[in-house]
Amino acid sequence: MTVARAIARAGGLLPDAAPNRVQVRRRDASGKYSDVKMPSDRMAMPIQPEDIIEVPKRRLDNSLIR
Repeated sequence: MTVARAIARAGGLLPDAAPNRVQVRRRDASGKYSDVKMPSDRMAMPIQPEDIIEVPKRRLDNSLIR
């Protein structure tokens, strides 16, 4: 399963999501989680059991603040 498929199965992205900043955390042999180096096409990356997918919110565009 890919990152995109897992997100879709979880209900999809929220309107304020930042899909270009998706992070995947993976457990190593010692049980510690660390960030996975993401390919340029993040959403096509295959995931493994126990991976954690984090989709942060978009950053606030300061140019819209008055």
